[in-house]
Amino acid sequence: MGACGATVPLREVENEVEYDTIYNTNFSQPMELGVMDKGILCYIWPKEYHNINTKRHGKMDHQQTREEINMTPIPNMNDQECTLPPVDNGEWLINGLKALPGTSASLFCIPGFTPSNISTVIVCQETSQWEPFPAVCSRRNCSRFDEEQLKGKIRYNVPIVALTPLDEDQYPIGTKATLQCKSETQSVDGVDTVICGDQGWIPNRLGVCAKVCPPFVLNHGRVRYTDIRGYERKAYSNGTVATAICDSGTRLQGVGAASCENGEWSNGHLGSCEPIQCLRMDNIRKGTVQYSKTKKNLKEFSEGDVAKLICNNGTQLKGASESVCEPDGVWKPKLGTCE
Repeated sequence: MGACGATVPLREVENEVEYDTIYNTNFSQPMELGVMDKGILCYIWPKEYHNINTKRHGKMDHQQTREEINMTPIPNMNDQECTLPPVDNGEWLINGLKALPGTSASLFCIPGFTPSNISTVIVCQETSQWEPFPAVCSRRNCSRFDEEQLKGKIRYNVPIVALTPLDEDQYPIGTKATLQCKSETQSVDGVDTVICGDQGWIPNRLGVCAKVCPPFVLNHGRVRYTDIRGYERKAYSNGTVATAICDSGTRLQGVGAASCENGEWSNGHLGSCEPIQCLRMDNIRKGTVQYSKTKKNLKEFSEGDVAKLICNNGTQLKGASESVCEPDGVWKPKLGTCE
């Protein structure tokens, strides 16, 4: 130290959490938990004496004194602070409030994630860039599901592998988790089986065990099941609304909607879809109405049936001669008259 201009102590620091060795020249701030100072390793030159300008041809003359070696300072640059790189599922930590050139930063990932690169330490350069390229926190496992919250039993196809205390209740990538519900309940609002991937559980929505209502049977129609927002549901759990929709040519008789409450429908049942009928027409003076259905004394007719007016001899038809039974139960057009 001293004669050659190397006056900056280079300290060796050990990160006991990540098992890394850090070399740091900026150690004015107190150390954090898990970081141990192992002392000065050597001395290095300050930035002002970075370059040494010597005239040397072959070997240096033994009679040349140290004073003849011209120590030329490089242009003085203002210390540029490095901005800590963004990282998901983790945090970069430094000693101090600013990351000036020479400052090292250590990456700490949250439980369930691990650094993508071997090195978890980067150093701020005079270019305001970090070297080496910053690592990221990648998922290494998935958290255990809360069975009480899901109201069912979760079956995992592999056991927990706790490499460190942070890995407790964590399952490795590739683990399959299946939700099992009791006989009186069913999985709703999600899937039954998920797999642990590098983005977490996939799909990311496991169902919940809940009591469900039985489906309705509706002749001449269908039942639409939705939640309170109007989105269709495949499992009929609490809050599901059942709405009866009748086919063309039929009309609803009775209750048209019901809601599921704790495994039972609020109204107990829905109404029924009954065919719409056109009634037999009154007799027309001086004429006869004939129907496409020839059964005698038939009082009601279905959609599509035809009524035809035939005038008696000596009379003339005025208006429509035929009328059709429409889906709304009305004959159209109205039959004419015999004059």
